[in-house]
Order: sequence, then structure tokens, then C-alpha cells
Amino acid sequence: GKTTTTTLIYEIIKTAGKRVHLTGNIGYPLCGFLDKLEKAALEKGVKQVVIGGGVSANSYLRAEAKRRFENSEIELVIPPLWCTTDNAAMIAKAAHHMIELNRFAGLDMTSQPDRDLEEESN
Repeated sequence: GKTTTTTLIYEIIKTAGKRVHLTGNIGYPLCGFLDKLEKAALEKGVKQVVIGGGVSANSYLRAEAKRRFENSEIELVIPPLWCTTDNAAMIAKAAHHMIELNRFAGLDMTSQPDRDLEEESN
């Protein structure tokens, strides 16, 4: 997941001889997320709930979501495990490639989802 990817990137940068600091964020507990999801779905009268992305690979989340919605009118859709990857591996690979090219961004860099890595590699 994200912690593994963050640690991997930290180690790659450290191995490259660069000064690096690693910090983290535990994030939101899954049980709190499921409480909010169930409440919102019932209050809004939705017919279907879809859980996707990397978090949907979490076995606790899958089992608990199924348990919570199994006796309701709400259809729960969770993709098969092979469809549950997130972008963390691709981000790590892109970071590794840029490190090999000795290309580093400043701390003022902002998010740009359509960033052209090929262009930036030149």
C-alpha cells in the first residue's frame, strides 16, 4: 500500500545519496469509514454502493461491508481482487525512473495528474 510505497521511495532516495526525511499519516480507521458509508447510503436512499480502488482489497473492509449490506435493499459492488490495485506501484516506478535520471522536484511542486513523464525525462 501507500506505506510500503512511501518506504520504498525513501530507501531509493537514501540509497542515491540524497538527504531525505520520512513522515507518515495513519489515515482514517476503516470501521469509521464503514459507519459513515452505511449511514449515508441509508439516509440518501441509494440503490447501490460501490467500493473500489486499492482499499477494496482489504479483507476486513470486504467482509464487513458485505455483512452490513447483506440484509438490505442496497446492492454492494466490490471488484474482484485482481481489479483492486491502486496507483502506488506506478508512482513508485515513475519516482525510481526520475531518480535514475537525477531529476528531482522542489518542495514547491504541485500535483499535476496529466504530467508527461516522457517529456520530463528529456
